[in-house]
Amino acid sequence: MKRKHIDYFDFLRGLAIIFVVFNHSYSADPMSDGLIDMIYLLIRQIVTCAVPIFLAQSAFFLSKKNFVNKSEYFSYLKSHSLRIWIPMVIWSLPLFFIKDHHNYIGSFIYMLIGGYSIYYFIPLIIQFYVLQPVYKRFARNWGGGYTICNQCYICCR
Repeated sequence: MKRKHIDYFDFLRGLAIIFVVFNHSYSADPMSDGLIDMIYLLIRQIVTCAVPIFLAQSAFFLSKKNFVNKSEYFSYLKSHSLRIWIPMVIWSLPLFFIKDHHNYIGSFIYMLIGGYSIYYFIPLIIQFYVLQPVYKRFARNWGGGYTICNQCYICCR
């Protein structure tokens, strides 16, 4: 079966990539009063939506995924979670080894769940994967009520 391609999502992904590049190349001083620095700061505030764009796309495409049985779901969960979790742990190792630890076991667990990483969104994406069947069931049983509950939860955080 051939996947349907949606150009709109490619555009959003490209825009988010440009925003990420800008975020990582930003060098203005936020405490400066210069006009250029203020413009950079304004742009920086606008482009911080890059990660939420990627997260929303992940959630959208994951919501379209239909699993035939639990075995297929768990296979998908394992392969996709490991594919993003292992690089996060590898890139967290330098900070883990540099950091002074008072509790090595606690610090190791903290690293495994993304605590020594700037990649806070990786555990969040894995949560999307884990909770996908729950969200689907909610959507089926509650319909629009699911959306309202979800929005209330997001707003209250």
